[in-house]
Amino acid sequence: MKLLLAFVLCVLTCQLSVSGFTLQFTGNSEVIKELIEPLTLKCSFQILDDQEMEKSTTQSIYIFHETKGFIATLSKDQPLVTTNLQINSTSVEGELYYNVSKDSYLQITWQNPTSSESGKYFCGAHVQNSKEKSESFGRMLTITVERPTFDDLLKNVVGIKKQTEENRKRLQSNEQRIKSIEENFRSNLIDLNIFKDKLIKFEEGSSNSQTEWMREIYKDMNNQVLKNANTQVFLWQHLNVTNSTLSALTNPLFLASTSYNGTLYLLSNARLINNSLLAQEICELLGGYLVEVNTRNEFDFLRNFLKSVKSPPESVYTGGTDEDHEGYWINRFSQTPMKTFWASHQPDDGSLAQHCQTFWQKYDWYMDDLECVHKPNSDSTVGFMCEIQK
Repeated sequence: MKLLLAFVLCVLTCQLSVSGFTLQFTGNSEVIKELIEPLTLKCSFQILDDQEMEKSTTQSIYIFHETKGFIATLSKDQPLVTTNLQINSTSVEGELYYNVSKDSYLQITWQNPTSSESGKYFCGAHVQNSKEKSESFGRMLTITVERPTFDDLLKNVVGIKKQTEENRKRLQSNEQRIKSIEENFRSNLIDLNIFKDKLIKFEEGSSNSQTEWMREIYKDMNNQVLKNANTQVFLWQHLNVTNSTLSALTNPLFLASTSYNGTLYLLSNARLINNSLLAQEICELLGGYLVEVNTRNEFDFLRNFLKSVKSPPESVYTGGTDEDHEGYWINRFSQTPMKTFWASHQPDDGSLAQHCQTFWQKYDWYMDDLECVHKPNSDSTVGFMCEIQK
């Protein structure tokens, strides 16, 4: 049955339900305070999930004002169109769905409406039914935009003052964060110079292969890669920078994990360092320390992280060591007893000088003991992992 366009007077919400279709027209309020309250009108149309209606399609939907004409129109053949809108702070949005998947809708908002927005508004929809016949539906709302009273203005001024104060506090907080970042940059420069001096001394007593590695690190530091890594860790700690952004900014030296209980883990590139003491220095430069595994849950998280890495180092230094007392393993940074998650038959002190703990890929990332200064060779790669707490 073909329905003629019929508009029914409504106060705030109008809904027309005809077999197979529902048209709804709503406003955020019947009476709006001029300039200080927003006005939002929404026209939505639904084709019901009915076997008889599944071939029906929504052709167009619109909002019309009694004196201004068409305010907004959305149709199958053209994008969203707005007309006769003189207010800068007006926004229109909508989507047209041709079947029962979702409701089609058209919404218009005036942030600072004036009295000219008063009057009758009409919401209409055109549909082609399953018999390929055109049908039209309509609803109407009456909106009044009235002048605000003195009390309304006073209340609005108080609200603006409160919002301004909140914005001022946020601005002060951001300024303080920026100052902290600037101080962090200056601190990084000092730390990098100290660390470079240590590398130079280490290079003087190193083998040719170790010297080549040290030069790579020195080159990276001259390019301020480590400095950038330190800064980005600071941003993660204080400004909630995501781990994906962090990884992009710290590569190629580090790969960042997701956050675990407020802690971030950085896995080094295998070419970076082969000395656990220098690895600890680098971790401290980044505001952390060689990872200390304290619980089974943390251990499982780190194993899964290592398993997710493409082409990881074969071994990864942790902060565990028994350098000071053979067989008594402690965490190097905190000097606390170390939790043990050893692989089978480990530690074995295979070379009689394996005093540093590692994750070992060969043992499905369970723990192994290794020399604290590992000699690089083509068959074995060593990295390290930093733990940085928020």
